[in-house]
Amino acid sequence: MSEYEISLDRIANQPVSEGIHLLKITAGNEGEGAKGPYWKFDTVCLTPGEDSKSPKPLYISLAPQSRWKLEIFLDAVGAPATGAATVNKFVGRQFRGQIIHEVYEGRTQAVIGEMFPKSAADSAQHMPVIKKTAAVVKRTAPASVPSKAVSKGLPADATGEGYEPPF
Repeated sequence: MSEYEISLDRIANQPVSEGIHLLKITAGNEGEGAKGPYWKFDTVCLTPGEDSKSPKPLYISLAPQSRWKLEIFLDAVGAPATGAATVNKFVGRQFRGQIIHEVYEGRTQAVIGEMFPKSAADSAQHMPVIKKTAAVVKRTAPASVPSKAVSKGLPADATGEGYEPPF
């Protein structure tokens, strides 16, 4: 007689559904790749119903040409605007992430795309005033159309005149 019974459902490594989810950083490591140093964060989804699904890795390049993505990450996790930090300072932080699905080696996996602050209040920033630099659009009189260019009827292809079905 068997002692263990298993479920035959294929539920392991189910990706988080696509959409915007609340994510929490659970671990962080530093690495060195072909394009330079990077931080790798393990994240879990805190959205109810999605929290048991596989964790999502988040890679943040520390290369100068990728500084823009690092700054988006810093804004999303609510990092101060000045100072310095190491990878471990971000463990436990939460942010909202856009989850998209990609197929890798024949399996669908969840990938973190865009990153946003945990709440709208965290992202409130002063909006710069944009001054007008272009002239205001002015109305002009319509151009006159030559009378011979104006048609009173429709062309034959628009009316179906002379059309015979192919069968």
